[in-house]
Amino acid sequence: KCLSYVIHFPGKACVKPPSSAHAVITLGGNMVGDRAWYDCPLGYKLLGHSPITCTDQPGFALWDDVFPRCISTQHKRSELRQE
Repeated sequence: KCLSYVIHFPGKACVKPPSSAHAVITLGGNMVGDRAWYDCPLGYKLLGHSPITCTDQPGFALWDDVFPRCISTQHKRSELRQE
């Protein structure tokens, strides 16, 4: 009689994306293949790419790009003054 065993290892996971000022992050998960989408409210624009994807690396998992962030599209009052 031959017994066989299948050992399942948990999948690799990326670190949870950090919160970012003004960004709305929709996280589809943080396992390999999962994605995180970033959106910015009116008055801000996205600096970076969305979505980012958790990718498999030898021995660990990594997001495939830097974490995007939202930057203001509004000029500061001091920049608008002409002196």
